[in-house]
Amino acid sequence: MIDQITLFFGAVLLVVVSAMFVHSFLDKRRVRQHLSMLVPKLSGAVVGDNPFSYPRFEGYIQHRRCDFFLTVVKAGRRHILYAVYSLQSAITCDLLLLKTRFFKPAADEASFAELGGAPVASFPGYEVRSRNPETAHAALKQGNIEAHLEGFSEFSSLQLGPDALVCAKPYEGWQDVSSETITRHLMWLQKLAEAMEQK
Repeated sequence: MIDQITLFFGAVLLVVVSAMFVHSFLDKRRVRQHLSMLVPKLSGAVVGDNPFSYPRFEGYIQHRRCDFFLTVVKAGRRHILYAVYSLQSAITCDLLLLKTRFFKPAADEASFAELGGAPVASFPGYEVRSRNPETAHAALKQGNIEAHLEGFSEFSSLQLGPDALVCAKPYEGWQDVSSETITRHLMWLQKLAEAMEQK
């Protein structure tokens, strides 16, 4: 009797694990199909053949290197899948924008300030931090950043400089990997980069 229960439990476990593996494989294949639609638009390529990781897109938008990828981030006991965009820029400052009411306050403010910098400003919906407050204040004045944030309302964080603009949001479904959505967000990053690079 015990052997039958053990065999039945083992069979159920095998079916569940197999279903999870097949679902993960099909999910990553579908992401690859969506990203492949970006290749002719942004003269890029879909890279990553590892069946255990999501593929990523690497390309160019108006002569700037751009990337889009999905990555799993551990948040406490949960694992959250994030959609991440990156765009090359000539920005030398560092600004970290964190969406208010999304991130919990850090238990150790000193160690968080070491990583993300001290608070330097706030925009509607975002707290702005920097490790270099002087250059950050200059960048905030000249870049008119707040005027360009409307298109990023769904993003939980933006890292503006140095050398690139990076924004991330929790993955919410297939609309986040559509070529139209990715192109639109990269165009917003492009406009923000141009505004921040103006002297």
